[in-house]
Amino acid sequence: MKKLDDTRQKVFISMNIIFIILLAGYGIYNIIIADIEIAVFEIVVSVFLIITTYLFIKKIKILISIAASMAFFYIMSVYLFITGGASGTGIFWLFVIPVVYFFFLGSRYGTTLFLIQYVSVIILFIVSKAGYLTIYYDSKTVLFFLIVSIFESIILFIHERILNDYLSQIRTMRGLIPICANCKNIRDDKGYWKQVEVYIQEHSEADFTHSICPDCAKKLYPDIYNKEKK
Repeated sequence: MKKLDDTRQKVFISMNIIFIILLAGYGIYNIIIADIEIAVFEIVVSVFLIITTYLFIKKIKILISIAASMAFFYIMSVYLFITGGASGTGIFWLFVIPVVYFFFLGSRYGTTLFLIQYVSVIILFIVSKAGYLTIYYDSKTVLFFLIVSIFESIILFIHERILNDYLSQIRTMRGLIPICANCKNIRDDKGYWKQVEVYIQEHSEADFTHSICPDCAKKLYPDIYNKEKK
């Protein structure tokens, strides 16, 4: 599991706070309408998110906090698939949840958790067809979901890999770069020495135009430099 950068940490905290408020609000609402079982579930989950968010903010067991939150989303995906959520809208959240997986876990672990969710849906659907479980959605809707989810996961995977490639290049340019004290050539990560222009062009979208600064012009072409100065 990858370490989250500052932006993703802020998104993670904001997302948890939003879900805490939503779940607590739904829990109170379901208590009022006497749907106690769902209310207890929602309140327990909101308390669980409060704990994981606190541990994350205090930098206590950060990876455990992330893993716990991702496990929460997985459990919610299973719950929403079985019950249908509010007015049958639960399946739409199942399209959103993989985005969370890939955003916070990266391509490797995001794909792993997506596949776990995907296989779980298939197993639940088979079990429902065998008569051991009742799910909200019919066969046509489930088939549509399975097909679209595959395409969604492929797009998310490619996007995450491309993003990681760009970020790795940015990190290279921002890190310590070995440079020769004399000729100013730069050593790349494979041990080859390259001109500054070549190295920067390979690791960024910058390009170069060449000119001569006044100090070098005075040293290399003193006659022309002095004549232009007069």
